[in-house]
Amino acid sequence: MHHDGAASSYAVEGRRGARSLACGHLWVVLAVRVPLPWSDKGIAIPVLARLYRSPKRCSKREYRKRTELAHELLDILADWTPVDRRLHLVGDREYACRTLLEDLPASIQFTGPMPLNAGLYGLVPKYSGRGRPRTRGRRLRSPAERVKDRRRKWKLARVRLYGNRTTKLKVMTWVCLWYRATGQRPVRVVVTRDPKGNFADRAFFSTDVEASPEAILERVASRWLIEVGFRDAKQHLGLTEPSNGWSRGKRRTRPKPGPQPRGNRGRRAVQRTTPFIWIVYGVVVVWYLREDRWKRDVETRRSQALWYTHKSAPSFTDMLDALRTEILALRLWKRPLPTRTLQETRQAVTALGLAA
Repeated sequence: MHHDGAASSYAVEGRRGARSLACGHLWVVLAVRVPLPWSDKGIAIPVLARLYRSPKRCSKREYRKRTELAHELLDILADWTPVDRRLHLVGDREYACRTLLEDLPASIQFTGPMPLNAGLYGLVPKYSGRGRPRTRGRRLRSPAERVKDRRRKWKLARVRLYGNRTTKLKVMTWVCLWYRATGQRPVRVVVTRDPKGNFADRAFFSTDVEASPEAILERVASRWLIEVGFRDAKQHLGLTEPSNGWSRGKRRTRPKPGPQPRGNRGRRAVQRTTPFIWIVYGVVVVWYLREDRWKRDVETRRSQALWYTHKSAPSFTDMLDALRTEILALRLWKRPLPTRTLQETRQAVTALGLAA
């Protein structure tokens, strides 16, 4: 639920300039990072999604926390994955919790942020044969307490974060147990510090204890690809435009917040429209990668837009324009065209698209 700035100027009887609220949908999305031939960053393609419904909008039997929905999606993806293939999951702070990580299979690794005050423990000691085996080692200092120790030495690391530029960071790393989240599964903790002091210290962890601090930080940064996918789907595929049959109805004296569904039509539309848009997003990317035309498209765009001299890689807009051009060119004639005629038609459609 968010403030609707376009509707806030409407006055309601008895309340001058009353603010209006608009409702949105909250989705838990699982995306697959696909490498690109023109970029090391890759692109995130959503493959599974579940709609989150708050406790006020559903019964106790239907309610699922966001972390529980993520666990269900991960189980589905694990069933699809071949036995000899490993998965590496990257999530934000909300999903770095026991609900998702407690029974995580050994074939799935997780990397994400960690609070600086996390309770850490040593590895499980070897059983001495007396009493009940210990489930964790002795209590260790938290990341925030460790960085305050001046005897601890920092290591300077060069990491590529959010692009092709190399960033210098001070890092501190060790292996321990985060018993509250991962149980007896060891994790590698990485604490970062900005040498210039512009940013606060941050802590991250990974169940892949053999990974280097640089690899862990690059994996954490790769999670931003899913945000780029959300932006492209909103701007170019109309993710936020469908009304889906949900309406407030007639204007009331006192506006009632929240959705007013019209039977099951609105619910079914919500559950189908957004996943379908993400399917289209994936189809566009996969088609473009199979065509392997990115070098030609970049050269064409630079020749048509002479001011765009620094363009070296296609964007999602270029992928979508290429597919639309191909569809339009094939629709102009019912019969198959000669190769030269089809090529000239594509060039004409592309030129018209730039002019529009």
